[in-house]
Amino acid sequence: MGLPGSIDKPRPENFGVTAEQVEQAPELFVTRHRLAIFVVIYLAVFAVVFTVVLATSESVTAALVFGLILVAAGSIVLIPLVVCCLCASEKAETRWVCRRFPAMKACLAYREALAEFTRKTRRSPDRPRDRDWWIGLSASTFRGQVQAALERRGLELTPVADRQTDGYDYAFADDHGTVLVRCEGGTTPLDIGVGRELTACLLETGAARAVLMTSAPVSRRLTEYLVDHPIDVVEPEAILGNPPADL
Repeated sequence: MGLPGSIDKPRPENFGVTAEQVEQAPELFVTRHRLAIFVVIYLAVFAVVFTVVLATSESVTAALVFGLILVAAGSIVLIPLVVCCLCASEKAETRWVCRRFPAMKACLAYREALAEFTRKTRRSPDRPRDRDWWIGLSASTFRGQVQAALERRGLELTPVADRQTDGYDYAFADDHGTVLVRCEGGTTPLDIGVGRELTACLLETGAARAVLMTSAPVSRRLTEYLVDHPIDVVEPEAILGNPPADL
């Protein structure tokens, strides 16, 4: 039994690969850095235009002004051209990596499904709107309310003796094995360190997966890290609602 009310998250085995294969699958450089590459190309074009204008006018101000104007005017052609080049580069890199890594296609399909799942979960129109209630709780109250709410949903939670030592708050069993639950209340953004700590907990305990129950924002680094790890990020109001004040 999983978390009641939650949508099943895509798992590597659904795509014919293992978590280890997904973790070992290489990152696609162009896909991961397409924005940076786009900016570098634009800067390179501007540098060329600036140099040409400077050589003819011998005025830095004129070269700067006319360089900006010419690049802006040329964007009508430059932007579609750069986008086409990036798309072609992504496809070429994908084909090359897939030839070297046989399971790459399945890993990419899994990552794509996981990203789509994350987008749909965060944009769900049915998501309860009591987020402020959860954000306002202290860390200890947040953990207690999560525990009480999950137990009311039928989960038999096993609390740990020391959160600081163990790295998680509760554990429960579902159809796939043991699931660890870590509660992070408040509004302080969570960074990649939280994901690494939970990964260490999974290795130490042999648990199948972990759930990060949080009302705080998740950094981009942590989001990217969790793609290749069996850790779900769950906003408590999305599946638990707003528990009664007398809990």
